[in-house]
Amino acid sequence: MLNICSSRLINITFYIHVYYIFLLLVCFFVTAVPKLNIFYQTSVDDPSVLTLTCIAKGFYPSDITLSWVLSVQEVPHSREQAPATLHQDGTYNIISTVQVKDSLWSPEVEIGCEANHSSLTQPLMTKIRKRDDF
Repeated sequence: MLNICSSRLINITFYIHVYYIFLLLVCFFVTAVPKLNIFYQTSVDDPSVLTLTCIAKGFYPSDITLSWVLSVQEVPHSREQAPATLHQDGTYNIISTVQVKDSLWSPEVEIGCEANHSSLTQPLMTKIRKRDDF
């Protein structure tokens, strides 16, 4: 009877160790690449200000850096970024917004949102141009 119990205990202990090793491997080696979307709208408070929003979706792990680029320079205006939110599938989303003066942004100039994440071999960027009719 003791041998049967100790044998089952050894089996259970083995499976627990395998499970923890699996979790460690998942934590260190599983990644998901972010997908970027960017859009803009006129600020509710001030029609001369445009609010640009960049959404990074479906990435793992949660550490990510989003930055805004106007041509080659950083965008010189107010910027906000919320913490990453966890979804049921285990991936994260994050939203970054920046406000720029309408006069700063002409239709020929692209504004980009750049993501740096451990799943990427180089930064990911998506760009947007201002519509003429905006």
